[in-house]
Amino acid sequence: MVFTLQYANCPKDWFRFQDSCYYFERKRMHFDKAEVSCLERGSTMFVADSPREWMEVLSRSPLHFWSWIGLRRDEDEPEPSWKEQGGMPMDQINWLNRARTPERNGWNSVARCVAHFSSPTIRYAYFYYCGMKYYSICERNGTLLSQIWDDSWERF
Repeated sequence: MVFTLQYANCPKDWFRFQDSCYYFERKRMHFDKAEVSCLERGSTMFVADSPREWMEVLSRSPLHFWSWIGLRRDEDEPEPSWKEQGGMPMDQINWLNRARTPERNGWNSVARCVAHFSSPTIRYAYFYYCGMKYYSICERNGTLLSQIWDDSWERF
């Protein structure tokens, strides 16, 4: 059996970067609802796997607004964690405060979810109360794995 990788078209209103498609939700909602909204679109909240992906995707986020990303820290966790597998190291994120500790960037028992702010002159991530209503960014795989069968092979 041989697998080939093909690129799928991103759905309308999504944009492609490398192997993923991204959607900027323009309806403001709290973090948990934003996560459900992404799932309903067959995607997850945005998880940056590299600084290049981080910069490219967030450079397209709505200006002068906050957007939820797939990053949060619960009280029992020593560090923030991405909602999905992968994710770039926390020290590569452009946090508001250069002292890159969660506490210096707004984390407390109430502010546990990370939103990203974008303007023409500054972009940064910061912890906010998860019940705040912000835009969000969804991400889905933009590739299809096609299976090509070897007809000479008779067993399953």
